Amino acid sequence: MNEEMDQNWQALSQEILLGMKAWRLAHPKATLREIEQEVNARMDRLGAQLVQDAAQASSTTEWTTQPVSQRPTCSKCGTPLVSRGSRSRRLQSRGGQSVELKRSYGVCPTCGVGLFPLDHELDVQEGSLTPAQQERLILLASWMPFARACEMMTHLLGVHVSEATTRRHTYTAGNAYEAIQTAQASDDAAPVESSAVPAPMMVSPDGALVPLVDGVWGEVKAAFLALSM
Repeated sequence: MNEEMDQNWQALSQEILLGMKAWRLAHPKATLREIEQEVNARMDRLGAQLVQDAAQASSTTEWTTQPVSQRPTCSKCGTPLVSRGSRSRRLQSRGGQSVELKRSYGVCPTCGVGLFPLDHELDVQEGSLTPAQQERLILLASWMPFARACEMMTHLLGVHVSEATTRRHTYTAGNAYEAIQTAQASDDAAPVESSAVPAPMMVSPDGALVPLVDGVWGEVKAAFLALSM
């Protein structure tokens, strides 16, 4: 964080506040819904700028100027990366606002692996959405058809995304979750020491009809549990 960033944030905040005040004066009969929409649109712009600047404030943004011993290292062999230029990436945030990340690309001189250290640090996945919007898209797409999820993203969050992108993100998340479940199942299936095996448990289920109100009867389920010692 630096003084220039503070000044930019203060200037943008002041611009938004004054702009909202001017809009309200120009729309004295606006409904609460219209006011909400106008406020949200302006706050989305401010939020996207804050996210962008806060992300770029990381020291990893300018890692190429750091001493070799402090530079990001290869995830495979641990060798410090060598810079291969910088590239920008645009992500869509709430309200369709753009978040631009300027980052340097690094290559391992030993094994040739290349990556953007800033993307790795920020945990930015593939795609054109910010992580928060990507999570919301996947959540919606897990409840409804992909095309409908796209419509809801636009209607609720002002985020425009294609059906193909929705399908890709959802399948990727599903595959990742399946891998986690498979790993957990493998751990659960590990052999247990004989001394750690619990005593057998006996279960005895039963049921009975009982009177309720207004002459109605209902069935009550019961189960008796006992450990065999």
